Amino acid sequence: MPERPKPSKQRRALSARGGPVTAEGEPALAALLAGALESVPVGDADPEKEARTQSGAPDEASDLTHGFHSFPARFSPLLPRRLLAGVTPGQVVLDPFAGSGTALVEAMLRGARVFGSDVNPLAIELCKLKATPWPADRRDKLAARASEIAAASLARVKKRARTKESGRRYDDPSHYAPHVFRELVGLREELEPERDPELRRALLLLFSSILVKVSRQSADTAPGEVERAIGKGLPTRLFQRKAEELSRRLAAFAARVPPGTPSPDVRACDARALRHLAAGAVDVIVTSPPYLGTYDYAAQHERRYGWLGLDARPFAAQEIGARRRAGSPASALETWQKDVDAFVAEMARVLRPGGRAFVAIGDSALGAQLVPGDQALRRAAARAKLKVPASASQARPSFYRPAARLTRREHLILLVR
Repeated sequence: MPERPKPSKQRRALSARGGPVTAEGEPALAALLAGALESVPVGDADPEKEARTQSGAPDEASDLTHGFHSFPARFSPLLPRRLLAGVTPGQVVLDPFAGSGTALVEAMLRGARVFGSDVNPLAIELCKLKATPWPADRRDKLAARASEIAAASLARVKKRARTKESGRRYDDPSHYAPHVFRELVGLREELEPERDPELRRALLLLFSSILVKVSRQSADTAPGEVERAIGKGLPTRLFQRKAEELSRRLAAFAARVPPGTPSPDVRACDARALRHLAAGAVDVIVTSPPYLGTYDYAAQHERRYGWLGLDARPFAAQEIGARRRAGSPASALETWQKDVDAFVAEMARVLRPGGRAFVAIGDSALGAQLVPGDQALRRAAARAKLKVPASASQARPSFYRPAARLTRREHLILLVR
C-alpha cells in the first residue's frame, strides 16, 4: 500500500464548511446566534454573491471594502451584519481583535461610534483604510496618483531602468522571479515621493495586496512555493487594477455610511489592556480572537512587513494562541487560559451594564487532543462575572487529521455584563 502523504502542519480556519447549527439558552438570543452562524457561506455557496451576479451588480462594490485585501481567517461580513442589526446610530461598537476590519466596516454602516484594536501592524493599516469613508475628492486623488505611479513603473520596465537599490531591505529576492522582484522594487520606489500620509498608506496597501499573487509563495496561509508565469509589467498592471477596484469599493462604502458617522478609532493595542477605553464605555463587542495553535499571523504576513516599512517584532511577541509557541499541550492550555481570562476581563471592564459581547471562536487540536474553543471562554466569563445567556455552535470538518480523526466546532458565544 502506498504511503499516505503527511498532513500539512498549517491548519486552516474552521470557516470552510459547516454542518447543522445547534443553539441553547434564551430562545430569542439563541435564534439570533444560530441565524448568524447559518448566514456564513458554506464552501463556495454565497447566496448574496449569487444574487448580485444575477442582477449584474459589480461584486467588488456590493462587497464594499471587505474583499480589497486578503487576510487569513477573517469574518464573513454576514456574521457581524446579523449581530449588529440592532445597533443604533451613536452606540459604541468595539472589536478588540479587529483583523482586517470586517466588523468595523459593518458597524460603520449602522452609524455607530467604532473602536478597533489589534497588535498586528498590517491589521491596523487595513482597518483604517477599509472602515474610513473617503470623500469623492480624496478617492479621485488616490486613483490619479495610482495611475501616475503605474505609468512611471511601466516606463521603467520598458526601458529596463535600474533601481536605486537592490531591494533586499524589503524582502528576500529568492521569493520572487528575478524580473518580478526588480519590477516590484521599481514600483515601490515610485511610491516613495508621496508625502500625504493617508494617500501613502492607501498606496502601500495597494502594493501589499498584489505581493503574494506575484511572489513564489503559494498562498497567504501556505508557506510552500510555486512557480508562476508572471510577465513583465504584470505586477504594475495588477497594482493599477487594484487601485481602480479600491476606488469603486470606497465609493460604495462611503455611500452606505450614515451622514455624521465619526471616523473609526483604530489603535495598535493589546486586547488584554484596552487602556484608551473607559470602564463601561462600550455597548456592543463583536470579535473573533485567534484560535489556539491554528495560525501564525506574524509568519503569514512576512512577505509584506518589509515592503510596508512595518515593525512586526512587537506583534510577534504579543500574538495570542500562535501555533509556533504551542509547546506541550499542558503548557499551551495553561497559557491559553491565562490569555483568555485576561482579554475577557478587559471586555467585561469596558462593557456598559447590560452590554453585549458576541465572540466567535473555534475548537483547536493539540496533537491528538481536541481543545473545545468555548470552554476556556466560558471559564473566563465566569471569572469576570459575565453571563452567558445563549450560545450556538456548528460542526466543521477537521483539516488536521491525526490517527484518531477529530470533529471540531465553531462557536458563537454571547457574553452579557
